[in-house]
Amino acid sequence: MRTPGTSPAEFDRADSNGIGWVRLALPFVVVLLLVGAVLWRGNFEGAFQVEGAIRLRAGLSSDEKMTAYVDGRDLPKAFRMYAELTGRELIPSHARWSHWLDRRLNGRLVRWGLVKPAPFPDNGICYHRDGRFSAIEVKQELEELFQSAGLYPVAEGREYYRLVRRSLAANAGD
Repeated sequence: MRTPGTSPAEFDRADSNGIGWVRLALPFVVVLLLVGAVLWRGNFEGAFQVEGAIRLRAGLSSDEKMTAYVDGRDLPKAFRMYAELTGRELIPSHARWSHWLDRRLNGRLVRWGLVKPAPFPDNGICYHRDGRFSAIEVKQELEELFQSAGLYPVAEGREYYRLVRRSLAANAGD
């Protein structure tokens, strides 16, 4: 604070080794911390949900008919089916860093020809009106398959899901 009778030059010299810059930077630091907290909360929203809490993906109604063969011997295919139904990808993902970056940029790298499109293996689901099962039935059957293997699907952020062992899921529910 400038005292009466001091010139601006004297005030600048006295404040140059003081903490005047802290007063200027404090509002910016507070705003950055608040924005960081909001982003961190958004990225980990629903990270500790217990089994069965993962919803169907947006745009897929629970009564939409489909044909799907759930085979307990082919777990990787069951993981892909669950990813298709929920709109989430299994962690850990073995996608290359270039495909991860392309997804973050909404497919721009593929459109520009810088990256080849990621291969999409068949997930075993065929959508049609006269299908035998509804989407929610297939999802429940997949969750029962995972539970019989001692695994529980748990939401991880907004885009992923993780399979946890039964003992870990029991501790998370307490």
